[in-house]
Amino acid sequence: MSYCVPMAPDVSLRERKRRAIQDEVSQAAIDLFLTQGFDETPVGQIAAKVGMSERTFFRYFATKDDVIDHVSDRWRRRVVLAFAERPADEPVWTALRRAFDDYIAETAATGQSLPVMRVIYKTPALHGRHMARQFDWRADLTEALLAREPQLDPFVALTVVGAAVGCFDAARETWARSDGARALDVLFDEAMAAVAAIG
Repeated sequence: MSYCVPMAPDVSLRERKRRAIQDEVSQAAIDLFLTQGFDETPVGQIAAKVGMSERTFFRYFATKDDVIDHVSDRWRRRVVLAFAERPADEPVWTALRRAFDDYIAETAATGQSLPVMRVIYKTPALHGRHMARQFDWRADLTEALLAREPQLDPFVALTVVGAAVGCFDAARETWARSDGARALDVLFDEAMAAVAAIG
């Protein structure tokens, strides 16, 4: 099943074509990463799998690491949009949790989410970039929270969002390192409940 993420309707045709190619390359790369390992997969092999030259690959991605960033960036936009569309009267903590529902359900349905996360946590270069991406998740969700609750102090908004993103990452890490012994959504619920209980 595809690891791609649906695009917003206002994206231009040119950008849709570019992202469609990036999606195809991403899927091919992820298939190879899972089969033979990230470090063992050269760019030329990824390019060949989708019928393009290595030079053409670099028109879409600066490095093979960017393939994972592409997938993460698309999902980040999707989660932020889902959060923005939550009911206005819903508690913020609940809205943040529910914003990840489609992410969890749809990536799990591909059957690749768990093995991809295992590769990320086992590959130092990917793990480092994964941690860096958390800043982007926090920044975008904080902006969305401030748009929803403009009276909030930005520091408070960043703190709340940071806690929610931290809960999600803790759940994913536990899920990946335990080889999916417990469901990701259950782990995420428990992490957020634990933080809420402290408050």
